[in-house]
Amino acid sequence: MKELAKVETPNNTKSEYRVIELDNGLRVMLVSDPTAEQSAASMDCLVGQFNDPEEIPGLAHFTEHMMFLGTEKYPDEGSYAGYLSDHGGSCNAFTTLENTNFSFDVCSSALDGALDRFAQFFIKPLFTESATGRELLAVESEDQKGRTSDLIRFWIFLKDLADPSHPVSNFASGNVHTLKNNPEEKGICVRDYLFEFQKHYSSRTMSLCVYGKEPLDKLADMVATHFTSVPDKGITVPENTWRDHYPLNLNKTKQLYYVQSVNLHTRLHITWCVESGYAFYKSKPSRYLGFLLGHECEGSILHLLKERNWATQLVVGDTLDISAVYNYMELQAYLTAEGYANRMEVISLIYQYIAMIAKNGFSEDVWNEVTGTSAIDYHYSDIPSPFHHVTNCSTNLNRFPAEHALSNELMTVKDPEMIDKVLSSMTPDRSIIAIRYCTQEKSISIPVETNLTSRFYEDKFGVVDIPEETIESWRNPPTIDPKLFMPLPNEFVPNSFEMVPKPEPTPRQPELIYSEPAPNYNKSDAVEVKAWHWHDDVYGNPKIQINLQIQSPASYSSPRNRALNRVYVEYLKDATNTVSYYALMGQLNLQLRASVDGFDVAVGGFSQKLPILLTKIIELIAASRKPSREQFETCLKTTKQSIFNRKKNQVVNQASETVAVACHMTRWSLLDIDYEIDSIVYDDLLNYINLFSQHVSATLLCIGNINKKQCLDIVDIIKQKYASGCGPMPHSFHQHNARVVKLPKGRNMIIPIPTYNTDSTDSAVEVCFQVGVQSPKVIAIIDVFARLCESLFYSEMRTNEQLGYVVASSVRKYELSEGFRLVIQGQRDPWYMYSRIWCFVAALEPFVQDLSTSDLNTLIGSEIERRHNKAKTLKKQLDQWWKSIETHTCEFNWNEREIDELKKITKDDLIEFFDRYISVKSKRRRTISALVYGTKFTEEVNELQQEWRNTAGTSPIITRKRRLAERTDAATVAPNNPDEKNNASAQLKLSNGSDIGPITVDYVLSYGEFKLTLPTWEAWSALHYQDC
Repeated sequence: MKELAKVETPNNTKSEYRVIELDNGLRVMLVSDPTAEQSAASMDCLVGQFNDPEEIPGLAHFTEHMMFLGTEKYPDEGSYAGYLSDHGGSCNAFTTLENTNFSFDVCSSALDGALDRFAQFFIKPLFTESATGRELLAVESEDQKGRTSDLIRFWIFLKDLADPSHPVSNFASGNVHTLKNNPEEKGICVRDYLFEFQKHYSSRTMSLCVYGKEPLDKLADMVATHFTSVPDKGITVPENTWRDHYPLNLNKTKQLYYVQSVNLHTRLHITWCVESGYAFYKSKPSRYLGFLLGHECEGSILHLLKERNWATQLVVGDTLDISAVYNYMELQAYLTAEGYANRMEVISLIYQYIAMIAKNGFSEDVWNEVTGTSAIDYHYSDIPSPFHHVTNCSTNLNRFPAEHALSNELMTVKDPEMIDKVLSSMTPDRSIIAIRYCTQEKSISIPVETNLTSRFYEDKFGVVDIPEETIESWRNPPTIDPKLFMPLPNEFVPNSFEMVPKPEPTPRQPELIYSEPAPNYNKSDAVEVKAWHWHDDVYGNPKIQINLQIQSPASYSSPRNRALNRVYVEYLKDATNTVSYYALMGQLNLQLRASVDGFDVAVGGFSQKLPILLTKIIELIAASRKPSREQFETCLKTTKQSIFNRKKNQVVNQASETVAVACHMTRWSLLDIDYEIDSIVYDDLLNYINLFSQHVSATLLCIGNINKKQCLDIVDIIKQKYASGCGPMPHSFHQHNARVVKLPKGRNMIIPIPTYNTDSTDSAVEVCFQVGVQSPKVIAIIDVFARLCESLFYSEMRTNEQLGYVVASSVRKYELSEGFRLVIQGQRDPWYMYSRIWCFVAALEPFVQDLSTSDLNTLIGSEIERRHNKAKTLKKQLDQWWKSIETHTCEFNWNEREIDELKKITKDDLIEFFDRYISVKSKRRRTISALVYGTKFTEEVNELQQEWRNTAGTSPIITRKRRLAERTDAATVAPNNPDEKNNASAQLKLSNGSDIGPITVDYVLSYGEFKLTLPTWEAWSALHYQDC
């Protein structure tokens, strides 16, 4: 073992770093943080999709999946994930073109055991025959899931336009055809190829990062113990013939592609292939050029496009590193109908701006701003989570010199020649230009038949040649629009990082420093404001985080007003865009989003400039009460697109939303809002803004490097700007009265619903067990039970039964009530997935009864340790405290109370909880489930709806007795290694449907009527755990 280099670190880091090389050549970055409650590790391997054998596309990705499923030392498939879950951890992996990365986090006390299991991935994986067959279905499910993403679909489409001799043109994610059907037809054994593929997993082509609370010497000993046995297979970085191979097919340029998309956006894509940022990481020419092209203020491409109502958004950046030599740089413009009609002129303006950059030459002012903000971000950035930190570090250790594994983010070399070289490659001759459009967008007309089909995802597209004279006008623009010029100086870039003097003593949690009572009925110019403040004495950064919620009862009084509120917030985003973009470039973050009660303004960043930003934003928002008709049309269309695109989300999200809407008295479904949005006109928005502004209240939380006076100054601004026109607020509107439906006992309520996403064949099921109103005891015991189920459910439903790629069990929170849920998304019939969930629940009963005291203590200990984890960043601390304010509890010490309850939990408590709220036999259980039927399983929903209509809809419920579906292979899960500890999934005996018998279900066909017939829990009532 030897030390390789001294790592350059940010100024604000409190951790110690060391890079070592083990005797087998494995390079390791060690990170010691004595305050760490969570540890983590990541291994990055120089093997990826480019290493796929030609006859088995997707093998690298499939190997990544298989590495999780048993090793010679720990043969049980659930050992690794089960150990992490039992000790408060998680894991993930991903495969890119040239790399495969594996990462995990875990409670710090369990790091050594996790490293032992993790190391075995790279020493002796098993690749068992049974796991190989089952995991193919998981890869297939992941491929199906990716087909609903426009981002993934377009990347797959670009493969058709790559040089066919370059591996970037190959299909790399894999599916059942490339990994099973096609190889079987050719007589190829994929499992044999898995073992052969292991030659790429050599110690000298891997980089490891380990983050823990132990001293560096101790971490080094742990790593040497577990990872020295990773074999050195005699290879270093392979000499890949494609690294200097230009990836684009230049015969596919000078054409305009019209590609059908899933989401309701019309986007212009220009993709250039430029020199990789990895090779020139010290000068980062792409970042310099991306800053200019993506600028949004006066003089920019987007500013001019917005002025002409041609585009609403523009995004520029490095989208994909093809290799250490090349990467794709992409510009996306979100076009309006007018912008699409003038698409050739839009492209012309983009190339005019590029010509303007070249004409002006290298700008010292731009360089200074880009490098200055990069340095500020590097030295004062928030501490990332251990999981993300180790993932970044292991990846960077394989990309950059060891000493620059962190500091590669800095721009340290001024290289105008390299910038010119990259700029010279951004020509129309060397770019792919495409329009992505949705067939349901009726305001545009496509000038060519889209009768061509892409190779892999079968996207429909058409193509037209761009005339040479047009190409020449873009290559050498005869004129440059005078409204295009270099960015102006940015007033929000900080130049002072002083700390505000701390008060003595410094409070441990926020204090309520202002609370003006609700205005009386005769007062017409008062605003109710509550303000909370906390002066940072923990993080020590010159930063502030502020959340401001502007509330009005108008926002939640009806589905129509909810739709209008969304349009209103889009208008406010547009009104504040110029200021918010300059702020973003000055390392200040601004988020403006619609909420249940109105809208939220969240700002964060360096304390010198942040109060100035928030003051300007409040002034702009308060003054923005009358949009132009053009603004209204643009914002209405953006809202409609957002609603349409939400329908294209994963169907599991629809299942979750369905349960939430059914259980909340004041929530409306996406379909409710979609129905209203189509009839909204200009005057509706004006009337809504007027109504909203008449009844305003505000809640403010300021934390960080800010004193009370600065916080109270913000309160004064709010009162001044909203006083005019603010009328009396009815007392019943002062607080959003969150009511949750109290489900009937002993009934299995089911909501069958067709998927919104007609492009997806996936179905989804969520089974929700309602417990009751939150209390420390309720939360503590549900969290322990959820931790117990996490790896069990995943191991059985995903690994063993392969019901879907998305499989999860978790706590279900809605308002201030608690529950537990089991979720699956996959290709199977929803009733089958629902049945298997209940078979799983039945199998839990003896498992809970037989749970050992030591296993229970491990679960409780991981939950206690998780609560001891302090928020790593000021933003995360703000989010935790904001939840307490937003839910009106203002309980900032909730974690301490939960820890007290966790220490009291016994096995009898867990059994009592299961028997009362979860068990199949319980007569007090309250359940509600959403069964979202994919496009190939809608017949049953249609039959139920028709039956309900035939009975004239006399009740929103149809009751049926149905038999649970049995597992087709009638298998049970038995332990592969009975001596293996921390392997809860191996001990679970899953029953078949026949073991439970038929169950009675209540199909809820009209849950709007259904929830009006039931009693409710008030979110802040005094309901206790025992009364649920």
